[in-house]
Amino acid sequence: MPEFASLESQDVRDYWEHEATVFTPWLAGEIRAEEGSELEDTLGLNLDVTQVEKSVGRYSMDVFCRSVAIGLSETPTILWAMMLA
Repeated sequence: MPEFASLESQDVRDYWEHEATVFTPWLAGEIRAEEGSELEDTLGLNLDVTQVEKSVGRYSMDVFCRSVAIGLSETPTILWAMMLA
């Protein structure tokens, strides 16, 4: 997978052919990485992936996370990616 220096607008289909089977697992893996992710650094959050492709009515949320603050209670944080046509 490509490495990006910073978050910026990209044509995601150039990198991930299928959102649910390629992009979502990549995003969850980046968040789960021990060294943290660019996304977490940009948001200023430490995230813990709770569920991938979580059913929400007739849709699926790509990645459901909890933000983890040391010494504080966990705050639910929802992350999702655009749905590719």
